[in-house]
Amino acid sequence: MVYVCREGTTCECNSSWLPRFKLPGPVSSEEDFDSSSSASLNMWTEVVEHYSRRHISFHQDRLPAISSLASFYEEAAGRYLAGLWESHLPECLLWWTDRGHRPEPSNSSMSYPPSWSWASTEGAVITRSSGETWLPTASVLDVSVHPSTSDPKGLVSGGYITIQGHLLPLQSSWHRDDLENDYTFRQYNINCHTTWQAGDGLEWTDGHAWHCSLDNIGSLRPLPKAGEFDTPVFLLIIGTSNHGGLHKSYRTFEGLILKPVENLNELQMKATKRFGSELACVRFGLGMLRLRAHSVDLPKDCTKTVTIF
Repeated sequence: MVYVCREGTTCECNSSWLPRFKLPGPVSSEEDFDSSSSASLNMWTEVVEHYSRRHISFHQDRLPAISSLASFYEEAAGRYLAGLWESHLPECLLWWTDRGHRPEPSNSSMSYPPSWSWASTEGAVITRSSGETWLPTASVLDVSVHPSTSDPKGLVSGGYITIQGHLLPLQSSWHRDDLENDYTFRQYNINCHTTWQAGDGLEWTDGHAWHCSLDNIGSLRPLPKAGEFDTPVFLLIIGTSNHGGLHKSYRTFEGLILKPVENLNELQMKATKRFGSELACVRFGLGMLRLRAHSVDLPKDCTKTVTIF
């Protein structure tokens, strides 16, 4: 909600006053919105972060309530996919939740966003800020959502994305990282290591070389100190970036934590067969891996095609 008077403008998303009739960013203007630029991605993700902090009484209203704002960006950003833009894939898949929760849809529900969409969760969403050093390592082969109504930017009843990239198995055990509790974002991180071993001359960074942020952490509190996943778990690497200076540098790999799904319906079976996917899965977290090297070659035999629902 925005309040305007003779003296200025304010809104529920910002306690400070702005000049009269100046709407608070990032919804103030569509000028300079270029779908190919990192600035445009940051602009939309800022919208998502502000919006997801609002209290929505009914979870199924998350997409319909933002549909008009999505229309504002449509001409510049292109195809809209349940809260994400196709022109920003695959980077826009790298979001995580602020102690979020993924509700289970009822059989009669018309709202069932795919797990790779932030709209599938409740709670605040934190998005990745685009940077010059970030490079995609995964390729999107196919993506689709299934609108539940005549509005393509409203309710959706599922969808899928097929990606080719490096898929690393994770160990079944994990432990909670108390030092990584982030009181700004109020989230829990867990450490879960890959079964892939770094090659000669490579080493993990000190401390938290591996960590995962779970999408459904809200339903797990209080989180146990340690535990084991009850299903095989994988990290699908989406992109990489370099950090550090001359003496201390490391390379970060960012990706989606996935787990396999069974008992696919007919539409899901068709989606997996279209590009010969080797794994059908759902997202349940965001993962990050850090190595002390600027140039790292991941094993070639770990390149897989997966379909995420």
